[in-house]
Amino acid sequence: MTQNPRRTWGIWATAKEEDEMAPEANERQSEGNEERRQNGAALRNLDRSSDEANELQRSNRVRVMKFGGSVMASADNILLAARHVAEAARNERIAVVVSALRGVTDRLYSVTRALRLRDEQSALSEAQEIAQFHLHIARELYSGDEQEFQLRIELAELSLELSTVVSGGTEGHSPAEVTDEVVSFGERWSSRLFAAALRRIGVNADALDAFHFIVTDGDREDPHPKLAESYPKIHEALYGYLEAGTVPVVTGFVAATPEGRITTLGRNSSDFSAAIVACALRAHDLTIWTSVDGFFDADPNHVPSAQQFEELSYEEALEHSQRGARVVHPKAFDFLMQERIPLLVRNAARPDAPGTWIGLREIGRQSAASGGSR
Repeated sequence: MTQNPRRTWGIWATAKEEDEMAPEANERQSEGNEERRQNGAALRNLDRSSDEANELQRSNRVRVMKFGGSVMASADNILLAARHVAEAARNERIAVVVSALRGVTDRLYSVTRALRLRDEQSALSEAQEIAQFHLHIARELYSGDEQEFQLRIELAELSLELSTVVSGGTEGHSPAEVTDEVVSFGERWSSRLFAAALRRIGVNADALDAFHFIVTDGDREDPHPKLAESYPKIHEALYGYLEAGTVPVVTGFVAATPEGRITTLGRNSSDFSAAIVACALRAHDLTIWTSVDGFFDADPNHVPSAQQFEELSYEEALEHSQRGARVVHPKAFDFLMQERIPLLVRNAARPDAPGTWIGLREIGRQSAASGGSR
């Protein structure tokens, strides 16, 4: 079913979240022009003529898959998501981008609020509880073998690092700097868990922190990625893994300032991270795995007769996202549209559901011919 609805429903934001996610029209136009200029220049500067790059283009195409926190609430959920990757990785090169586990980012922000109130004891207690939650997930992923032990060591090291930050290890830094560093731990934990889940089912995988290769302009209130610097770094960081048949599991949301300090791309921005990675890798497509079947012409939670859209244009999907359908972060569409990378939204719990394709019409590709990441 393809049509032009007046409004589309998905996962709904609160009024506050909608305000945070809705871009200003004038700012979007000027910023979009600059981003397009940087984007094109960055991609032109990538050395695509090397033997290694040519080999990548001749072999299996690259696909990017992003998994949101809503589909990673437990060890079973993570294993289910990992199996989707494993199935695709049999024949194609897959890069994964992950959000924090469901609810973790909100809890980490509560840690930063306690710090701002100078309630270090409460902040440290909550941080330790969050760390224990991830260790519990790790124990459920494995059953006492050595690989679980290694995973727990990785998680424990992150937990110790967070405790150090909360206990004053970043003294002299601004509250915004401390906040960004604290909330980055959600994706850093989840990427380790996801990579371990892939290894458990026989897929080579490694977790990578995006602050090593995604760089922003340093603005912590309204960050913008520096594409001319980020794209080559992403390509260099991920290419070796893809060539070796290893799935890189990249932290969404987090990035680095020009000075190298940890920052973020803004709240709810892991979709944005995935789009940046997909563009840098010139991916065949991007699949966002979430907890809904796709875009609908009404809220299916309240309208039983709501119809799902099989396909939308980039512009249609962007308009609906700005109006409140929190299926995909609005910033992702500009990047994907410029590089002509189609997007598929799918339900991780219902892999047989067709999902909603975005952007196929613009690039003249048919969903069946594209393989559909399924």
